[in-house]
Amino acid sequence: MGNVSDISAAKRRQDPVLNCGAAVSTKTMEEFLRTSQESSKFWEKIVYPAMFAFIVLALYGFFLIYSLTSDMRRVAMSFDPEMGQHMIVMSNSVDALTKDISTMTAQVKQMNANIQSISTKMAALDNLSPMLGELQTMDSSLGDMNTSVTGLDRSVYGLDNSVRDMKWDTGSMRHDMRKMGKPLGFFNKFMP
Repeated sequence: MGNVSDISAAKRRQDPVLNCGAAVSTKTMEEFLRTSQESSKFWEKIVYPAMFAFIVLALYGFFLIYSLTSDMRRVAMSFDPEMGQHMIVMSNSVDALTKDISTMTAQVKQMNANIQSISTKMAALDNLSPMLGELQTMDSSLGDMNTSVTGLDRSVYGLDNSVRDMKWDTGSMRHDMRKMGKPLGFFNKFMP
């Protein structure tokens, strides 16, 4: 047993213990300090460049926002303030055109019905068969014309709806541009 106590006493003499309330050797404490210094140098190599990159990105983001606001201001100023009124006039003209085409379609349908009635009456006359063939050809042509006018009526109606939608979108865009002008003016005050 004497050997064990002599070995531990010799070990205590070689490795002095710091008196800080815990039994920590000087060698262990030096190792801890060395590794913490290496660790802090490692983190300095990562954190400082990351902070610099963040600052550069923040400045670039501010520049992009400033560029966007100035571009939006130029776009808002370049729009025709009377565009909404021009669209209203155009929409009214298309409405009138649609009504005229509808009237024309109704008249062509009536004319087609009258020609069919005449064709039926002419079929009863045997001696007018060449004329009847021509009337039937004309009747067929008028039917084709009626179909074409109906298609044109639908196309003009679709154009009228498109123009109304375009007028609404333009008015909404003009309203949005006016709303955007105030914040853009506010940001322009901050820039040299």
